[in-house]
Amino acid sequence: GEAHPAGAAQLNHFVSGILTCTNTILSGKRYICLSSIIIDILICMRIKVIIFTIACFVFSGFTWEHPLKMSFSYLRINSNGIVNLETRIFLDDLTAHMQKLYGLEEVDFSNLSSNGTQALGDYFPNHFYFQQGEEKLNFTINDVSLTFNGLALVLHLSLDQPLNGAKEARLINTLLCDADSRQKNSVKFGGRQYELSYSNPHLKLVPGTR
Repeated sequence: GEAHPAGAAQLNHFVSGILTCTNTILSGKRYICLSSIIIDILICMRIKVIIFTIACFVFSGFTWEHPLKMSFSYLRINSNGIVNLETRIFLDDLTAHMQKLYGLEEVDFSNLSSNGTQALGDYFPNHFYFQQGEEKLNFTINDVSLTFNGLALVLHLSLDQPLNGAKEARLINTLLCDADSRQKNSVKFGGRQYELSYSNPHLKLVPGTR
């Protein structure tokens, strides 16, 4: 039909809202514009199918094809050498790798006895552990859950035995580096952030470091 000034103004307003939302999504603030999009959809019903398609493309592209290849960990060591670790790994990357390594058709991380968590129990000792002297110290997975948006797996782990505070120790973290050479593994410890990778897999802890 013939274009009307009012309809053009609504369309311009709507497109502006979509562009604003796209920029917000890409900056990591995914949902802040959602309510305004819904209002605009109600106003501009004639183009709702087109806009819905665009919105689905933007959201699905960000969610399922994220450019980051990273894990994020928070390391705690108490005065007795007890080590606790929380780590978050992108679920799609981890699922694909467990399928490839262990031949799992469906990967389930819903609890400690599920097949995906059991596979991680086999995987971690070779890719996330402490070395102290000649001794290799492994982690045990104590709890698994998903982040609120379902994008990452959250693991709570503890070291099988305390570190000797009088000796130097090294944390080795090569999680998913065998799947993708771009993988980076961020570890926060003692108020500092460390980035480990295939070419830089070690975090050295000197005696007295907490």
